[in-house]
Amino acid sequence: MKAHNFLELHSNITKSKAGNSRNALDMATNLRNKAKASDYLVWVSEFAKIDGNAQSIKDAQNCINKTPCQKMIFGLEPRDKLTQKLRMKRGNAKLRDAGLCTQADIDSKAYMYIVTDIAPPVVVTAKEKLQKLQLEFSLTLKQLSKLVSQIEYSDEIKH
Repeated sequence: MKAHNFLELHSNITKSKAGNSRNALDMATNLRNKAKASDYLVWVSEFAKIDGNAQSIKDAQNCINKTPCQKMIFGLEPRDKLTQKLRMKRGNAKLRDAGLCTQADIDSKAYMYIVTDIAPPVVVTAKEKLQKLQLEFSLTLKQLSKLVSQIEYSDEIKH
């Protein structure tokens, strides 16, 4: 993809503030292709050096971060759940400490793609929730039992 196409994509994203599905599709198409994705990183790193382009880059990052775009990047159907996320960032100390970039990456101020796994949500049991409540309010067994007996129970349990 040519540089003017990347500029046009950024312009379209900035105009619609990343809410346009066509922009997400265009961005995902570029990022799914290894050569275009690499070219885009080089272009955006140079584009960032020009004063006044910071907002355009933030808008592009927001577009990339949206779930529909992420699903297109990873080739998932809209109903599928994401297991990984891709971010476009510059190197920083936090990423270096996590082993995701080097000091040279930070010094170059170049953008890079960071792909991380999405941790599955932690399922908390009723017992764990009740234990947390007991600890939070420093309730005794007697106090907790009294509270439980005062709860209004519904005939139907909704999930």
